[in-house]
Amino acid sequence: YERLPNSAPLPTIVNETYYPDLGSDTCIKGEDYPDWMIKDDVYKRLYLYKDGGDCCEFWFGHGAKDDCLSKIFTSAPVVTTDFTNTTAVLLAMWYPVIEDRKCMNDGKTPDFMLNDGFAKWYLFNTEQECCGTFDCSGS
Repeated sequence: YERLPNSAPLPTIVNETYYPDLGSDTCIKGEDYPDWMIKDDVYKRLYLYKDGGDCCEFWFGHGAKDDCLSKIFTSAPVVTTDFTNTTAVLLAMWYPVIEDRKCMNDGKTPDFMLNDGFAKWYLFNTEQECCGTFDCSGS
């Protein structure tokens, strides 16, 4: 670390974490990885990386590393507050319109996707995450 005067602004420390998204053949930069990826130390070592290249190479192989790196995207930050209207948060997320082959976040999420058992499979923080899981060739 460099010695700076006390009046100098503090450096910004960024926690960069990469995790694999097997549906889109790339790694995602963000901290909204599934809870099971941090279930124990073995899972953490297997799924969470500080370098996107390491994540890509381990999960998609050395030959696919460049392609994986070119598709890495940053997930939307998860914002928490003291009081959260869970339904409003879920309605603001991206969901697939399977028959139209596209993803939307228009607040008209089908009711079944809002249920606990389905939300983790159908609701996403970003359009890229949604389209990486569901075919968006109709967009």
